[in-house]
Amino acid sequence: MVNATGQALNNCGESRLDLLLFDLNGDSLFGINVFRVSEALPCPHLSQLPSAGPYVTGIAYVRGINIPVVDLSKAIGCRDRTPMSNSSVIVCESNSRSYGFLVQNIRQIVSIPWAQVNSPPKALEKSCSISAIAHTGAEQVVQVIDVEHVLDIIEPPPPSQYDECDWVQKNELKGTQVLVVEDSKIARDHLARFLDYVGVVYTLAENGQEALAIIKQWGRSGEGMLERLSVIIADVEMPIMDGLTLVREVRKDHRMDNIILCLHSTLGNLLSERMAGEIKADAVVSKGDYPTLLATMKMSNSDLRK
Repeated sequence: MVNATGQALNNCGESRLDLLLFDLNGDSLFGINVFRVSEALPCPHLSQLPSAGPYVTGIAYVRGINIPVVDLSKAIGCRDRTPMSNSSVIVCESNSRSYGFLVQNIRQIVSIPWAQVNSPPKALEKSCSISAIAHTGAEQVVQVIDVEHVLDIIEPPPPSQYDECDWVQKNELKGTQVLVVEDSKIARDHLARFLDYVGVVYTLAENGQEALAIIKQWGRSGEGMLERLSVIIADVEMPIMDGLTLVREVRKDHRMDNIILCLHSTLGNLLSERMAGEIKADAVVSKGDYPTLLATMKMSNSDLRK
């Protein structure tokens, strides 16, 4: 049994991506960010639930918790299913919930500089199940699983997610300038719909490097775009430049001292534990928690730091 969380947390402050590598079928190599992984273990006994849905193989009882186990091969559209014999389960956390992914042949953990992590090629864009392509030092190519997209397939969000929002705050945010940094198309679309509903003016970037290029362009333009920017909402797991590195780079530019820096991630609880240390963001908001995101966008920088 492998417990990977500690290693991922130790490396989180560096500009590297720690991946747990595994097979699904054929010769392709896949990976999941270690920061998401609570443990990996041989496939335990799975209890069957008739109403679990087409992608859930069964329910596993792990460390006192019932965890849905997802057939990852089927969820991401692989032609060959993962056999139950000699399979393993990777237990991941997302928005305070645990899920198991049925995989083959768990290999090892590798640490890769974000500079060696790229957006997926055009051929993989339609599937949306691969968030990035990573290149290891052993010249292996790893397809990084977009966990958010997989879970969106398993449990689609409800039609309306904004009922609990404070609409007084919403109305006060109209016209606010926001920079959104998010590599996942699914997550980007969800966030864009919410921001459209709120009425803010936003610009989209797909990774930290692209966001910094936009910021530099605004600073050179002389049109006041940088001065009007109020909020940066950034994912953490992104190719080329991750959200934590973006936060560190933005903090070096004192022209943006009054901008609210919000990390928007399904890793919310784990990141919140590190807020007092190396992470210099103003807030961490879990994806899908729109009331908290709305309140964070409305608060001033000084309010967040009290």
